[in-house]
Amino acid sequence: MKMDAIEALTNAAIGMAASWLVTWAVLGFSPIASAGITGMFFGLSTTRAFVLRRLFRRLSRVEIGPTWHLEQDTLREGRGA
Repeated sequence: MKMDAIEALTNAAIGMAASWLVTWAVLGFSPIASAGITGMFFGLSTTRAFVLRRLFRRLSRVEIGPTWHLEQDTLREGRGA
């Protein structure tokens, strides 16, 4: 779990640095404006990822109906064996 957090933080830091550099060097914004734009999109991306993760975790707990289990070649009500 600790390495997952380190990986995620490293990925975010590298992504922010790359985004700032591209926003500044390629798009021609000032360094301060580039930092603001990068921060805004970082916040939006992080929020989107969090909301989607919560949505998919919630959906994974919802029983949709009969489920086909190939390993036992039977149709069962609900999910799980």
